[in-house]
Amino acid sequence: MMMLNCREASQLTSESLDHPLSWSKRFALRFHLSMCKYCKRYARQVRFIHQIVDLGRDELEEAWDASGIQMPEDAKKRIREALH
Repeated sequence: MMMLNCREASQLTSESLDHPLSWSKRFALRFHLSMCKYCKRYARQVRFIHQIVDLGRDELEEAWDASGIQMPEDAKKRIREALH
């Protein structure tokens, strides 16, 4: 089994958004995420950003609420402005 460090886990997280990972990479990533709360948070945030890129303003607000990701209002404002 491949043991990932945090850098490798973050690279695989990003890679997984572009194409399916092999079984061994997917397993190694899930194993790492099960043990590392920082990478798990990063993976959740990256997936969230990937999902909201094409959303409208109302859908964006709903996605934030549903995601459980805590973010300062000024950061949300900057993201809203960048997307619209």
